[in-house]
Amino acid sequence: MCYLRVIVISLLASSLSARLDTRVIGGSDADIADYPYMCSLVYSGSHTCGCVIISASKILTTAQCVDGRNPSLLNVIVGETDRTSGVAIPLQDVKVHEDFNTGIYRSYNDVAIGNLASPLDLSNPLIEAATLATGPDDFTDQSCVFTGWGSTNSTTRFPEILQKTNLTVISNDGCRANFSTIDIGEGQICVHDDDKTICLADLGSPIVCQGVVAGLASFGILVDGECSSAFPGVFTRISYHKNWIMN
Repeated sequence: MCYLRVIVISLLASSLSARLDTRVIGGSDADIADYPYMCSLVYSGSHTCGCVIISASKILTTAQCVDGRNPSLLNVIVGETDRTSGVAIPLQDVKVHEDFNTGIYRSYNDVAIGNLASPLDLSNPLIEAATLATGPDDFTDQSCVFTGWGSTNSTTRFPEILQKTNLTVISNDGCRANFSTIDIGEGQICVHDDDKTICLADLGSPIVCQGVVAGLASFGILVDGECSSAFPGVFTRISYHKNWIMN
């Protein structure tokens, strides 16, 4: 009998042995011109997470991407389809949500802001501040666009070219029904599709619904060492945290 080992993962780059990967699971090559708000968060010289440009001086990512890390080793790559071809822009400092990972929900309040050491040139058509979700729409049953440089199967060999895929938002009740030991709070939003999911180093990457950033990838599930689409991917819900982000 095959034994399934199910593990909740935060989708940071880890020290797992590398195998060849080409794209976000179920994804395809993307062009930064279509997603100019997208950025790569680099730690100690290596891609570790996705991020979102929210102004000329700030980026948005998940708290797990920066919590406990030395800000002087954090940089971002913007305006590039190929994350290896850009110029790294240092972060001056980071602000992690003060209630990150507190309470009964896993990875709750998983959001952080990075302040850039030098401003971005927003006149560049490949660099643009994202529009964030602020209204009451929960986007349930909508097909939304996810972009990132995460791996395809839990390894640390990440694609150099930005990847995209459409993911379907499900209700929080529907999300809870897929987990036996994980509860989902109002500050989270879930996606679930056959053969498509988020994976390692996708954490912090955005899902965009109706032209607004609805969530940032927070965690998923590993089954026998592979990122599994059998379970929902869980994101930080942006509209729930709008006041914290704006203030």
